[in-house]
Amino acid sequence: MANTDSRPTPHLINAPKPLSAPTPSLDPGNIDHIADEQTAPYVSVARDALKVAHEGIQSVIDARRTVATNTAWSDDAKLLRVAELADTRQERATKAIDSAVTRLTQGITALETSLNAPLTQDSNAGPINSEIRAHMKALSSAERSKLLDAADQTTIRAVLSAPGYLSGISEEERALRVNAFHRATQPEVAKRADVMKKALSILETNGPLVLTQIEQAIGGAGAWHKVSRARAMVKKSEEALKLA
Repeated sequence: MANTDSRPTPHLINAPKPLSAPTPSLDPGNIDHIADEQTAPYVSVARDALKVAHEGIQSVIDARRTVATNTAWSDDAKLLRVAELADTRQERATKAIDSAVTRLTQGITALETSLNAPLTQDSNAGPINSEIRAHMKALSSAERSKLLDAADQTTIRAVLSAPGYLSGISEEERALRVNAFHRATQPEVAKRADVMKKALSILETNGPLVLTQIEQAIGGAGAWHKVSRARAMVKKSEEALKLA
């Protein structure tokens, strides 16, 4: 008996269609949203990388649409020509993103080194540095925290420049307070580091989308499999002609 069920087969119901536009996740404007005039130069490498990816995907979409109107080529010929462009654009985009990730990571590491650099005690304070630490150690944890939160630089340096146990604080707390001190005294460096971290997160989260976006730009899910099959057929034909 003939199958009269006209419903589409299950595996085609939710099959992604060819991409009509690059995902907003790869729009370079995402970097503009986290930076201002002061910090933009430090994350321009991330913006440039997303621009390469976004424009590369769009170029594949445009090529697919243009090639589709060429009645002189077979479907496989059209697919292979678009795939050639896709290979180039994908490689260019992934290299740009990888390079941006490396450069941002190196920059962040340098800034974090500055924001976590050890403190030195106030040399002009003399013996008072030891007295400050002894006083801090004698306080309760709550009293110590309250005093440190409102302390002047001499007091902060006296406590944070020496091992934590001399003042009754843990090394973890000392490290956190050293970082907070540097952030308060170097706000531009702290701001730059934070924006660069956000840019890095965007690249690491959204960068992998390039691979799926390129495939969908070619012709939807499974496009690369079709390309591989078509390329194999071309290779087989060429080998047959050599043997003829």
